[in-house]
Amino acid sequence: MPTVPVLLGRPDEALDSFDRAIAIEPRYAEAHNNRGGVLRERGDQEAALASFDRAVALNPDYALAHCNRGMVLNELCRPKQALASMDRAIALAPNRQTLIVAALARFSVSSSSTRPD
Repeated sequence: MPTVPVLLGRPDEALDSFDRAIAIEPRYAEAHNNRGGVLRERGDQEAALASFDRAVALNPDYALAHCNRGMVLNELCRPKQALASMDRAIALAPNRQTLIVAALARFSVSSSSTRPD
């Protein structure tokens, strides 16, 4: 779910907030995931991937982080890795909403993928 600064069109403020949260609690997986979301929206897929990777490393069962990681990997033209992340998200999905998002994203990756990683 987007944070208030993101919803108000202030991604820089949101990014600063996530950076402060991470400085206080470096193991806060949700802050790393949300930071990745802001970076992805700003078009910085490599930095977003690093944030999603950190979120997954901190919490390997975090379905939404796996889903977000898969989407950014797809945008970086790394379909095999994207599919693996989506499959992990689907396996971990704590509710239908996450499962539906991950499944649709996975379908999008598999149907548009024409080249291997």
